[in-house]
Amino acid sequence: MLFRKSNELTMKAAIEQLLDTYKLSDQFLAEKIKSNWPELVGKVIANRTDEISIRQQKLYLKVSSASLRQELIMMKTNLIDNINEYAGKKLINEIVLL
Repeated sequence: MLFRKSNELTMKAAIEQLLDTYKLSDQFLAEKIKSNWPELVGKVIANRTDEISIRQQKLYLKVSSASLRQELIMMKTNLIDNINEYAGKKLINEIVLL
C-alpha cells in the first residue's frame, strides 16, 4: 500500500493549481465546452453552429439558420444553466447570437 505525504498533490489537484496560478482555468473550461458542444446541445444544433467563442462570460454563437437562431433565443436561460452546471461554476451569463 502506497501512502502519500501530506505535502504531495494528486495529478488533478496539481493541474488545477497550475491553471489557477496562471489564470487559465476559465480558458480551459471554455475549450472544454467548445470541444463537447455536441454533447451539451445535441448533434442537430451542433451541426448548425458555425462558430463558438467565449469572452468575458459571454458565449458567442454563429448559427447557420434563422429557425435555429429563434430556437436558441427561446432556450437561452436553460442553455446557460446547463453550460454552467457542466463547467462547475458560473462561466457564462449571456449568450450572443451572431
